[in-house]
Amino acid sequence: MVRNREWRHPPEEFVKINFDGAYNERQQQAASGIVIRDKEGRVLFSCSKLHYEISSAFTAEALACREAVRVGVEKGFVHTLRSANGLAHLIATETLRRREEIYLEMAVPEYAEERSRWDWKHEPD
Repeated sequence: MVRNREWRHPPEEFVKINFDGAYNERQQQAASGIVIRDKEGRVLFSCSKLHYEISSAFTAEALACREAVRVGVEKGFVHTLRSANGLAHLIATETLRRREEIYLEMAVPEYAEERSRWDWKHEPD
């Protein structure tokens, strides 16, 4: 099954926060870009931030993610209904209950496989 990875409007009660990081290895600098849109796709907010003494592209992406969360909290946008975040919530609560951490590539724990299949079919990107 091929999924369309183009930008989609968020559900009515949500905003969509997109972010990305850019990295310049030679200068060891990175930049974060953030855009927040409403359900109609209108831009509510955008920003960028420079980061210095950055050692990898992975770090640049992590910083962009952190900055997106910070901006979302600052603007009062970070709130996701559990139904829209079900798979991550299931994994987090099971980790607490089982007291065991996981790190899987291209997979979820066995207890989360059914929810993962459901999300693949039903949740927006």
